[in-house]
Order: sequence, then C-alpha cells, then structure tokens
Amino acid sequence: MIFTKKKKHFLIECVLLVVIPSIFFLVIVIKNKNEFNKTSSVQLEKNNIVIDENDLINKALQLIQAKKYQESIELNLKVISINPNNSIALNNIGYAYGNLGQWTKGIEYCSRALKIDPNFHLAKNNLNWMKSKK
Repeated sequence: MIFTKKKKHFLIECVLLVVIPSIFFLVIVIKNKNEFNKTSSVQLEKNNIVIDENDLINKALQLIQAKKYQESIELNLKVISINPNNSIALNNIGYAYGNLGQWTKGIEYCSRALKIDPNFHLAKNNLNWMKSKK
C-alpha cells in the first residue's frame, strides 16, 4: 500500500491527536488506581439499598471510557452528594465536561479537585488540557 504525503500527515495527526492522549489518559488512570482505592468508602443508604461511592466512581469511569460523558457526570454528581470532598469524582466530572466541550465547567470541577488534593496529578493534567482548549 502506497501512502501519499497527505495520507501520511493524516495518519500522524490521528496518532498525535487521538491515540496518544487516549493511552496517556489510561496510563494515568491505572497509575492513580492506588490513590483511587485510598478514598474513603462512604456509603449512603437509600430505600434499603446501600450505595458505595467507589462503586459509583467505577461505573462512571466505565461510562467515560464508553464516551457517555453526560451519564458519567450524573453518576459522579451522586458521589459528590455522598461525599462533597471526593476529588476523584470532581476530577472525573471535569474531564467529562471537557470532552463535551464545556471547558469552563470542566476547569471549575478540576480546580475543585485540586483544592481538595493539590497533589492530584491527573486533575492537574486535565486542568492544563482544558485551559489549552479554552
């Protein structure tokens, strides 16, 4: 198969703009899994059903991976209603808003995550990404 210059440029752009950021995001998520598991496991009992905030965050991450950003935001907002200081949920909300092109909201939520945990590198990366897009 022979590639023209335009096709080569297009393939390079795809790798740079899509593949590499996606891999970068997944690597950071995996590296921060230990940090994620350290979060308090606050539970909310509602209609005799116990809801664990970590379970909700796991489901919300699956929704982000499936590019169902609005649904992920809704689940993470439930986590915030259980534990307003959950920096992971705040960061995930920010990231989802960023993927919806709602940069101001995304920046707001990632900033809130960093106020709670100033060493949260994923939130810093997401904040910088959104600021560069705004």
